Amino acid sequence: GPGRVTGIHPTIVKDMAKAKLAGQDTVDLRIHNLQYARDVQHVANWADASMTILQYGVTGEAYNVCSGEDLTLETFIDELAKQTGVSPNVIVDPSITKFGPDIVSGGNNQKLRALNWEPKKQLSDLVQDMVSFWTGKLSRESAGNK
Repeated sequence: GPGRVTGIHPTIVKDMAKAKLAGQDTVDLRIHNLQYARDVQHVANWADASMTILQYGVTGEAYNVCSGEDLTLETFIDELAKQTGVSPNVIVDPSITKFGPDIVSGGNNQKLRALNWEPKKQLSDLVQDMVSFWTGKLSRESAGNK
């Protein structure tokens, strides 16, 4: 979600928000693989899916709460650059492994969609909310250091 502070996606957003606040046009991003992919979605979608399962799900059934799409870092960074106006200089370094293996971890949400659920928040909404979170957090931290 937008308030998450650890992991590859929040780290990239933080770096780009910091560059934006500093008035920089570009920023270096060190990542291990542009094709690293995860099923990423807005926390509001997860909450909505949980409520749908509680209301309409069948007791004892398992439902995958996921977007159903694998989002690559390349796609995420492209959306982030579009929204921040900061151009990333991506430095691919395969030795970076702290964010996990390159295993794709997407899910299948067909059973959940059969309950008439669909994600309302899209990638652009998630990125916008993450940028707002980090811009606010970094601005407050900067103001506190003055």
